[in-house]
Amino acid sequence: MKAILEFNLDERDEQIAHLRCVRNWELAWALHSVMEEIRKAANEHESINPETLFNACNEIVADNHLHLDELVY
Repeated sequence: MKAILEFNLDERDEQIAHLRCVRNWELAWALHSVMEEIRKAANEHESINPETLFNACNEIVADNHLHLDELVY
């Protein structure tokens, strides 16, 4: 099965749609990693330190070269 997607990259909405398509794997991997980080934190501690968890999640997003502000329009 094949699909051909066309985007007019002069249009801001279509630029965002294009980025969402081409960054799909990175987004999925980052989400998986964030969920693992939450699971690990929950198993290791009775209470989760929100700042530590937030920093770990930000690091995952940065390591995957994701700029969430440009993907969430």
